[in-house]
Amino acid sequence: MMGLPMQESVLAQIVALNRMSISELREKWSEVFDDAPESRHKAYLFQRIAWRIQELAHGRSEGGHPDPDDHLHRHVPQRHSRQSRARVQKPHTKSPVPRLRLARDSRIPIAGTIITKTYKGHEISVRVLERGFEHQGQQYRSLSAVAKAVTGTSWNGYSFFGLSAGKDLGQ
Repeated sequence: MMGLPMQESVLAQIVALNRMSISELREKWSEVFDDAPESRHKAYLFQRIAWRIQELAHGRSEGGHPDPDDHLHRHVPQRHSRQSRARVQKPHTKSPVPRLRLARDSRIPIAGTIITKTYKGHEISVRVLERGFEHQGQQYRSLSAVAKAVTGTSWNGYSFFGLSAGKDLGQ
Protein backbone atom coordinates (compact mmCIF):
# COMPACT_ATOMS: atom_id res chain seq x y z
CA MET A 1 0.00 0.00 0.00
CA MET A 2 3.06 2.23 -0.11
CA GLY A 3 2.32 3.45 -3.67
CA LEU A 4 -1.25 4.52 -2.95
CA PRO A 5 -0.55 8.03 -1.53
CA MET A 6 1.77 8.76 -4.49
CA GLN A 7 -0.93 7.69 -6.95
CA GLU A 8 -3.48 9.88 -5.21
CA SER A 9 -1.04 12.77 -5.36
CA VAL A 10 -0.41 12.22 -9.08
CA LEU A 11 -4.13 11.91 -9.76
CA ALA A 12 -4.83 15.05 -7.74
CA GLN A 13 -2.21 16.96 -9.73
CA ILE A 14 -3.73 15.80 -13.01
CA VAL A 15 -7.26 16.69 -11.87
CA ALA A 16 -5.93 20.14 -10.98
CA LEU A 17 -4.42 20.46 -14.49
CA ASN A 18 -7.86 19.97 -15.98
CA ARG A 19 -9.06 23.14 -14.21
CA MET A 20 -6.12 25.34 -15.25
CA SER A 21 -6.15 28.09 -17.84
CA ILE A 22 -3.65 28.10 -20.69
CA SER A 23 -1.38 30.58 -18.88
CA GLU A 24 -1.47 28.43 -15.73
CA LEU A 25 -0.67 25.33 -17.81
CA ARG A 26 2.28 27.17 -19.38
CA GLU A 27 3.57 28.02 -15.87
CA LYS A 28 3.17 24.40 -14.77
CA TRP A 29 5.03 23.30 -17.91
CA SER A 30 7.96 25.49 -16.92
CA GLU A 31 7.95 23.84 -13.47
CA VAL A 32 7.96 20.23 -14.70
CA PHE A 33 10.11 20.59 -17.84
CA ASP A 34 12.49 23.38 -16.74
CA ASP A 35 11.91 25.33 -19.95
CA ALA A 36 9.25 27.53 -21.52
CA PRO A 37 6.58 25.85 -23.66
CA GLU A 38 6.25 26.85 -27.30
CA SER A 39 2.64 25.70 -27.58
CA ARG A 40 -0.50 27.51 -26.50
CA HIS A 41 -2.74 24.53 -27.30
CA LYS A 42 -4.53 23.61 -24.06
CA ALA A 43 -5.11 19.93 -24.83
CA TYR A 44 -1.47 19.45 -25.87
CA LEU A 45 -0.14 21.19 -22.75
CA PHE A 46 -2.47 19.15 -20.54
CA GLN A 47 -1.43 15.83 -22.07
CA ARG A 48 2.31 16.47 -22.01
CA ILE A 49 2.27 17.81 -18.43
CA ALA A 50 0.13 14.87 -17.26
CA TRP A 51 2.62 12.44 -18.81
CA ARG A 52 5.55 14.32 -17.24
CA ILE A 53 3.94 14.23 -13.79
CA GLN A 54 3.48 10.47 -14.13
CA GLU A 55 7.00 10.09 -15.47
CA LEU A 56 8.49 11.96 -12.50
CA ALA A 57 6.41 9.93 -10.04
CA HIS A 58 6.78 6.46 -11.58
CA GLY A 59 9.80 6.61 -13.87
CA ARG A 60 10.05 5.87 -17.58
CA SER A 61 9.06 2.72 -19.41
CA GLU A 62 11.54 1.00 -21.75
CA GLY A 63 10.48 3.06 -24.75
CA GLY A 64 11.18 6.37 -23.03
CA HIS A 65 7.47 7.15 -22.64
CA PRO A 66 5.40 6.80 -19.50
CA ASP A 67 3.95 3.32 -19.16
CA PRO A 68 0.96 3.22 -21.57
CA ASP A 69 -1.10 1.32 -18.99
CA ASP A 70 -0.55 4.04 -16.41
CA HIS A 71 -2.53 6.92 -17.93
CA LEU A 72 -4.00 8.31 -14.74
CA HIS A 73 -5.20 11.34 -16.67
CA ARG A 74 -7.79 9.08 -18.35
CA HIS A 75 -9.63 9.11 -15.02
CA VAL A 76 -9.94 12.87 -15.02
CA PRO A 77 -13.49 13.93 -15.86
CA GLN A 78 -13.22 15.65 -19.23
CA ARG A 79 -15.33 18.53 -20.36
CA HIS A 80 -17.38 17.79 -23.42
CA SER A 81 -16.10 20.66 -25.51
CA ARG A 82 -13.94 19.81 -28.49
CA GLN A 83 -11.19 22.16 -27.31
CA SER A 84 -10.62 20.48 -23.94
CA ARG A 85 -10.28 16.91 -25.25
CA ALA A 86 -6.67 15.78 -25.36
CA ARG A 87 -5.53 13.53 -28.16
CA VAL A 88 -3.44 10.66 -26.96
CA GLN A 89 -0.45 10.29 -29.22
CA LYS A 90 0.67 6.72 -29.58
CA PRO A 91 4.41 6.09 -29.50
CA HIS A 92 5.92 5.47 -32.92
CA THR A 93 6.56 1.84 -33.77
CA LYS A 94 8.96 0.47 -36.33
CA SER A 95 6.38 -1.67 -38.12
CA PRO A 96 3.28 0.12 -39.42
CA VAL A 97 -0.14 -1.31 -38.69
CA PRO A 98 -1.29 -3.25 -41.76
CA ARG A 99 -4.29 -1.78 -43.55
CA LEU A 100 -7.41 -3.88 -43.68
CA ARG A 101 -8.77 -4.50 -47.14
CA LEU A 102 -12.49 -4.04 -47.30
CA ALA A 103 -14.56 -6.53 -49.25
CA ARG A 104 -15.52 -5.30 -52.70
CA ASP A 105 -19.13 -4.18 -53.00
CA SER A 106 -21.14 -6.93 -54.67
CA ARG A 107 -23.01 -4.37 -56.81
CA ILE A 108 -19.81 -3.45 -58.66
CA PRO A 109 -18.95 -5.71 -61.62
CA ILE A 110 -15.45 -7.16 -61.98
CA ALA A 111 -12.58 -4.99 -63.19
CA GLY A 112 -12.60 -4.44 -66.94
CA THR A 113 -16.41 -4.37 -67.24
CA ILE A 114 -17.87 -1.41 -69.15
CA ILE A 115 -21.00 0.12 -67.63
CA THR A 116 -23.11 2.13 -70.06
CA LYS A 117 -26.03 4.49 -69.55
CA THR A 118 -27.90 6.87 -71.80
CA TYR A 119 -28.32 10.26 -70.19
CA LYS A 120 -30.00 13.18 -72.01
CA GLY A 121 -29.40 11.51 -75.36
CA HIS A 122 -25.69 10.83 -74.75
CA GLU A 123 -24.22 7.42 -74.03
CA ILE A 124 -22.02 7.38 -70.96
CA SER A 125 -19.40 4.63 -70.71
CA VAL A 126 -17.57 3.84 -67.48
CA ARG A 127 -14.86 1.19 -67.18
CA VAL A 128 -14.56 -0.58 -63.83
CA LEU A 129 -10.98 -0.57 -62.52
CA GLU A 130 -9.45 -2.58 -59.67
CA ARG A 131 -9.70 0.56 -57.55
CA GLY A 132 -12.19 3.03 -58.90
CA PHE A 133 -13.65 3.84 -62.29
CA GLU A 134 -12.57 5.47 -65.55
CA HIS A 135 -14.72 7.80 -67.63
CA GLN A 136 -13.39 9.72 -70.66
CA GLY A 137 -9.80 9.03 -69.67
CA GLN A 138 -10.19 10.33 -66.11
CA GLN A 139 -10.16 8.14 -62.99
CA TYR A 140 -12.77 8.45 -60.25
CA ARG A 141 -12.94 6.86 -56.81
CA SER A 142 -16.67 6.16 -56.95
CA LEU A 143 -19.60 5.86 -59.31
CA SER A 144 -21.17 8.79 -57.50
CA ALA A 145 -18.20 10.95 -58.51
CA VAL A 146 -18.65 9.88 -62.15
CA ALA A 147 -22.38 10.64 -61.99
CA LYS A 148 -21.67 14.09 -60.55
CA ALA A 149 -19.09 14.81 -63.26
CA VAL A 150 -21.62 13.85 -65.94
CA THR A 151 -24.72 15.56 -64.54
CA GLY A 152 -23.30 18.37 -62.41
CA THR A 153 -25.43 17.29 -59.45
CA SER A 154 -24.99 14.76 -56.66
CA TRP A 155 -26.30 11.29 -57.37
CA ASN A 156 -26.15 7.89 -55.76
CA GLY A 157 -23.85 6.24 -58.30
CA TYR A 158 -25.43 2.79 -57.95
CA SER A 159 -28.90 4.20 -58.63
CA PHE A 160 -27.72 6.42 -61.48
CA PHE A 161 -26.06 3.51 -63.29
CA GLY A 162 -28.79 1.00 -62.39
CA LEU A 163 -26.64 -1.18 -60.12
CA SER A 164 -29.08 -1.45 -57.23
CA ALA A 165 -28.80 -4.50 -54.98
CA GLY A 166 -30.45 -7.64 -56.34
CA LYS A 167 -30.83 -6.24 -59.86
CA ASP A 168 -29.64 -8.40 -62.77
CA LEU A 169 -26.79 -6.74 -64.64
CA GLY A 170 -28.06 -8.10 -67.96
CA GLN A 171 -24.81 -9.80 -68.97
